[in-house]
Amino acid sequence: MKPVGYLINEKSGLRGERGEYYDYVVAGNGVFIEAEGDLMAARIPISR
Repeated sequence: MKPVGYLINEKSGLRGERGEYYDYVVAGNGVFIEAEGDLMAARIPISR
């Protein structure tokens, strides 16, 4: 598994490969970094 994943948000859901540590999510309203662990999950916008 790669350390960083890249996902594209489509109408049918997320498409791409998840990363071990975090993912870049490309959506219609921007680019986000998404990560989750046992105690927390976060999705942070980095570009519009």
